[in-house]
Amino acid sequence: MLEISTDASSKNEKPYCLIGFVVLEDNSIIKKDVEEVDLSKEVIEKRINETIYLELRSVVFALEYLANNNSNEEEIKIYNDNTTVIYILNRLFRNKRKITKIEQILKAELKNAKDMISRIGTVKFKYINSKDNKAHKTLENYRKACEVYTKFILLRKWEEDIKDLKIENINEEEFIVTTIKGNKFRVNLENNMCTCKYFYYNRETCKHIIACKRYK
Repeated sequence: MLEISTDASSKNEKPYCLIGFVVLEDNSIIKKDVEEVDLSKEVIEKRINETIYLELRSVVFALEYLANNNSNEEEIKIYNDNTTVIYILNRLFRNKRKITKIEQILKAELKNAKDMISRIGTVKFKYINSKDNKAHKTLENYRKACEVYTKFILLRKWEEDIKDLKIENINEEEFIVTTIKGNKFRVNLENNMCTCKYFYYNRETCKHIIACKRYK
């Protein structure tokens, strides 16, 4: 039996929107995947219903994997932590049903899902809370990896920038740092603070603080 956990995530920082799935066979993970989604290209109705749209996209993402890998499992269960998405998917093959507003908005995605399910076979959709959703953890790990990579790239750039900084020691713990463009920032090493925009928005060590610690 195949069990697939699906999930979506959106935040106000890159990567903004993620969808992903984790495939388990006999309780062992055999496949996991994550995809970044650009919501800016979608119509306003889908952006307004962002959560439901992305959660449905995560299920469709998993169905695409199944359809492309010729799954012939007799029993397939797909889990998601959005009750609306589960409700909609479990209504897909009902002939007489009233189409809801959200189903109309997601018409293209639901048709795609229905077509793939017809190719795959019997698929059961089940609700799962986010705490037990393995795809939820996969998306969190993806975001952490992106943060580490972004910080690594930033630190490499800072190393080049630091070479061009001019440092003036005001007193034992305070410095004035002048950039190659002539911008000046005050650094206080005792409080680990700087007047630059990076420190203001992130409240963490910036290149000016690093430069002053090396100078000292």
